[in-house]
Amino acid sequence: MIDSLKNKLFALGSRIIAVADTFDAKTSHRAFSLEKSYEFAYNEIQASSGAQLCPEVYKSFLSLKDEIPILLEEDNNEIILRFTNRKIIKNH
Repeated sequence: MIDSLKNKLFALGSRIIAVADTFDAKTSHRAFSLEKSYEFAYNEIQASSGAQLCPEVYKSFLSLKDEIPILLEEDNNEIILRFTNRKIIKNH
């Protein structure tokens, strides 16, 4: 019973990562492709929903659509702040 639950949770985690990775791949600048808009990424994920990506995870992801840009901006700002603080500390 516990192994079955672990497998289900692992599978869910993998499905969540697949959607998040697809979003990141579409919206990030890569050597082989320019970054696309969030809207483009949402549409691409929707097109893959049910075939390559889990439809339930897509629906949950889409429910965060208005929050995703805010969360990503906060995350980027935190990374910049941490990097800057480390650089300042090392220079003193």
